[in-house]
Amino acid sequence: VMMQGNDRHGEKADPYDMEMLEAAVLGGADRSLRYDWDGVDDQDCEDKEDGRIAISEVMQTNARDGVDAAVIAAREWRRGDAYFDLVVRASPPALWRLTTLTHYDKLLTPPTSYLVDEQIPKPSLVIVYATPGSFKSMLMMDVCTCVAAGQPWLGRDTKRVPVLWVDAENGAYRVRHRLEALARGHDAASLEDAVRFLPQSDTPLDLMQSDLVDGFIRYAGSLGAGLLVFDNLAALSGDADENSGEMVRVMSNLRRISDELGASVIVIHHPRKSAAGKESAGDAMRGHSSINASVDLALRVRRNSSTVTVDATKVRDADIAPIRAQFRFVHRKDARELEQAWFTDVSDTGVEQKVLAAARKSLAGGNEMKKTDLVAGVKRQMSELGGKKIGALLASASEGGDLRVRNGAHNAQLSSLPSGEDR
Repeated sequence: VMMQGNDRHGEKADPYDMEMLEAAVLGGADRSLRYDWDGVDDQDCEDKEDGRIAISEVMQTNARDGVDAAVIAAREWRRGDAYFDLVVRASPPALWRLTTLTHYDKLLTPPTSYLVDEQIPKPSLVIVYATPGSFKSMLMMDVCTCVAAGQPWLGRDTKRVPVLWVDAENGAYRVRHRLEALARGHDAASLEDAVRFLPQSDTPLDLMQSDLVDGFIRYAGSLGAGLLVFDNLAALSGDADENSGEMVRVMSNLRRISDELGASVIVIHHPRKSAAGKESAGDAMRGHSSINASVDLALRVRRNSSTVTVDATKVRDADIAPIRAQFRFVHRKDARELEQAWFTDVSDTGVEQKVLAAARKSLAGGNEMKKTDLVAGVKRQMSELGGKKIGALLASASEGGDLRVRNGAHNAQLSSLPSGEDR
């Protein structure tokens, strides 16, 4: 603790300075602090004991809540004309971690790691934006399911890490329902410990509040989360005006989450209502310019019927090729809710076509087969696929009219080829 004396005190510390120093030490500070008492002497202080208490409380505040809180606490300890105006500043080593290029001649920085190959770097801060109803949340849930299971996503390799979804838009029931349908659609094993979601109704998160973000980082770190998705930016930004510079703090906290966890952070957002193709792709994003400026990757999602196109409107690293994917699903029996769901790469429909070809071969000659028998017949021809995946692809083919399905005896589902294809 450094005490700056003043002209009246001289260079030698007097007993009052010693009392303050003692109080500071007793306060349990965990950083070197500097108190500027210039222009304050004994007679200006109405009560030395108040000074002792002030220093102690300020030091305790610093140790418990940090320097910013200590500054506020110090300013509250003014007494009449005796300005305790303690100017609290942390020493540089406590605030800044410097990095040098001492070993610039050695390749110490590892190459870019990807959570989804050639798409989502790790760590990174990514924003995904689209109009409502564009499948943007469903598409990101599909990414989460594949990453948590360690399965390829649209033919791209993934790095298996635990996933944390922070929801402030869809509600707990809908998030659970969609994730379960996607897990079944990908024939993924139990993802109970690999995918977790945090409904905003249970534990509100305000990205404007650094103390809440600190606690969130500790919690997410305890889960080992390597992919975090925030849905959506506006709902999780507290009272911040998304069209103002207040978003700088929000985006800074999101960056801090990514950096401190070494994770990929995806934020779901919306475009401007006026964006109708006249603005550049980057300008179409809603809100303050700091939002787009803060991210490593910005992905725009556009929907045409059941097909989505994803293209990068901002890339900090290597260029990313556009993605075209089709949403596929199977409804629950006698219900309109999803039983299974998944996305397929439109540019590579080979697997679906091969399954359909295998099914046609099994059903050739006018055969009618139970669903379980048809799945078994296809699997004999395509042993690399799981039974659930084959069943989902066959169900999708039947909904698309490529197969005919009717209820037989005891509600057994019987499959056959459409008229004209059974020979």
